[in-house]
Amino acid sequence: MPRRRHLVRRALAVLALFAACGASWSAASARAWTEAQVQSARARVEVQPSGALKVHLTLAVHVQGGWLEGLDIAGLDPELTLEPGQDIVLVGSDGQRHRPTVDATQPGTIGLSFRRRDAPRRGEYSLELAYRAALAEGAVQPAEGGRTRYEWVLPGWRSGLDDVHVELTAPAGAEPDDETRVGDSMVTREIEALPDGRVLLHFVRAHLPRTVPFRVAFLLPNELVPPERLAPAAATPLSPMTWAASGERSLDLTFTTLCGIFVLLALAKLALHRRTALALGVTATGLVPLAPLPRALGVLALGVLGAWLYPLRTDLGVLALCPIVLLVLERAPRPSGPPRLGGYLPAGSRERLWAAARVRIERYGVDRWLDASTVQGLVTLLLAVLALVAVDRFVVGQGGRRVPPGYATVLHALVPLAGLMLATTRAQLPSSVAERLCALVALARSFPASCASVPTALQLVLHRDAQGRGQDARLRIVTEHRASGLVRLDVAIADYLRLGRYVREPVLLVVTREGSEAEERVVRALGDAPFRSAPGGRRARTLPLARLGAVVDAVCSELPTRTESARPAARPRVSLTEAAAKRA
Repeated sequence: MPRRRHLVRRALAVLALFAACGASWSAASARAWTEAQVQSARARVEVQPSGALKVHLTLAVHVQGGWLEGLDIAGLDPELTLEPGQDIVLVGSDGQRHRPTVDATQPGTIGLSFRRRDAPRRGEYSLELAYRAALAEGAVQPAEGGRTRYEWVLPGWRSGLDDVHVELTAPAGAEPDDETRVGDSMVTREIEALPDGRVLLHFVRAHLPRTVPFRVAFLLPNELVPPERLAPAAATPLSPMTWAASGERSLDLTFTTLCGIFVLLALAKLALHRRTALALGVTATGLVPLAPLPRALGVLALGVLGAWLYPLRTDLGVLALCPIVLLVLERAPRPSGPPRLGGYLPAGSRERLWAAARVRIERYGVDRWLDASTVQGLVTLLLAVLALVAVDRFVVGQGGRRVPPGYATVLHALVPLAGLMLATTRAQLPSSVAERLCALVALARSFPASCASVPTALQLVLHRDAQGRGQDARLRIVTEHRASGLVRLDVAIADYLRLGRYVREPVLLVVTREGSEAEERVVRALGDAPFRSAPGGRRARTLPLARLGAVVDAVCSELPTRTESARPAARPRVSLTEAAAKRA
């Protein structure tokens, strides 16, 4: 037990010793460093027309408790070079001089480091620096009126500066830049002409907030600027409603590319719409009464005209593309001919699979990707917008342009492109046989079990011509009893033209013979329902599907039983043996 207590005491003593050593080391470290703040700055800057400059900085530095180990002055001109033979010294308020080790290898930074025995202590100090540099490319910019703007920046500091002075000596012929935002009303500026013709601009700011740079600038006529410092003149965009001079005529690559894409899309829509119409058995008719070939040639000519006019006058270049939309627009199609002879046959699983596959293919056909009324067309329009931006951003580059800027070109091209994508849509054509067959299958699956008081059944039928091609699909109503003279009792998909587009609706088709019992029952049940006369004394009525129950009850209810007196006499049945004997 005593031995254990002895070990515990020794461990506590060792821990106390380590704690004492750590405390002494932290205190030594705290005395070995301190912070310094730049409180004021004065700069004398001489700028040459070539952009070469000489800078002389005088900084007032406040050192807090301890001693200063190092001081970094960053944000100066890049690629600076210290004046040769310069003696950089930190001079205290008591006249004591401290010579640091200077490091100017980092771009725009001068680093000062002091040895501990020569390091400055707490107090106020003055530091002078002189270096040569050249203004960066962004500091020399073209200005209005045939002049060039030179700008020099005193960097921002971690703490605010008081009584900031900048003396800028500009070349002869320089003018102050009145639009320079050098600060608020606390900034004053004085202009003085030197005996050698140069201009001295004196800027004074009472207080410069922390991290805020101090920008000073002047303007120099382009005649006094060296050619290597003259920025290329930016091409002034033409006004959209102003004619360009003949010397400024040059095709714009962006808009020319867009015109080519626009023409290809228009020709593709013309060809695909005509092909789809012929497959549906109708003839497409253009809004402009021209044959397909002249319309295609007109689209091509207008595209070339728009690309040629756009650099000359923007509005006319865009307007030249708008008639292309008119050439692509189509009227309501008309039937190409009467239905081909054929008959209705039951449609089984094979026909249903064919219809589903055909509808799936049509849904993702090429024409749907050029139709902005579909999801695929909206995706194409979005991709077209991104492509237009990419063409202007990565193809045209940064060269001068004699046309509106890139974003304006994209917007100009989008106006006719959106009109083209919305013109001549698939909704302007009737539905295909496969679409009607799939719609009837979906309708049959949701059909009520009992739609009338008479038991009914459904039969999917497909009308085929002599070559076996489908022309129409029906959902036939099958009942046990039918009134005489009832030719058709089918559910069909009708295409109604409304507001320039076709709308599909399921309807009830009732066909009866004139003067028959079925016709009388339909008249009694439906009253004056309109009908269309057909060859062979038939009457066809197209009714809403909601009237199916009333029609079935009227024409398919069981016929009344005839009395014995009214029943015609039956023929005597003769066996095959008796018939053979009579013939013998």
